[in-house]
Amino acid sequence: MKPFTHELVAALADLDVIIPGLGLYASFEYLAPAGKTHPYWKVEWEMALRPRLEKLGCKMDQTPAFGKTAWNPKNALYTTIRFRSPDGKVCDLRMIRTSTVKVRRYGSGYHVDRTVDFADRWAQLKMDKHIRQLWWPDRCQMSADIRLVLFLGFDKANRPFHKEMTALEKTSHWTERGITHKSKSWPDTYGRDFNILAACWTSKA
Repeated sequence: MKPFTHELVAALADLDVIIPGLGLYASFEYLAPAGKTHPYWKVEWEMALRPRLEKLGCKMDQTPAFGKTAWNPKNALYTTIRFRSPDGKVCDLRMIRTSTVKVRRYGSGYHVDRTVDFADRWAQLKMDKHIRQLWWPDRCQMSADIRLVLFLGFDKANRPFHKEMTALEKTSHWTERGITHKSKSWPDTYGRDFNILAACWTSKA
């Protein structure tokens, strides 16, 4: 079995191409009632992440409470879900999502609005804190055997979040801690002038 890091990143990449016209960027709109949106991560979890984990033999400990809507990004920085690995280990999966771009309709297509800059959203995530909790867990995570952080981001740079991830590795020292890491980036499937990064880190079992 491939590491969870590889499987979760692959599950997101696979989902991006099967949400017609929306992709991961606007997944919260997929099959949502008129005028409404799904909470962040609900679609990704139900359509890709949970099925992939269950296929690997994992058991879900809980039904996730996706309480934050996509239109309140400051209140929806991350969601945590607990499950059990095939060998019974307790796993905490923290899922974090952000976008430094805004897509708007121009004529017959959708493209990035170059006048909007959401670069400050990266700082709001405090990713260094999330990564450090892989080896310095908070009280809620103390009972977990395996801790994971899954990141999904949208950026106009050709190498999305490259500068930020490079700095994060230097400041958090995850390599020195023996953290397993996997990332993948690709251009938006629907030609909206941005790139996608999916990355996952996990503590030692």
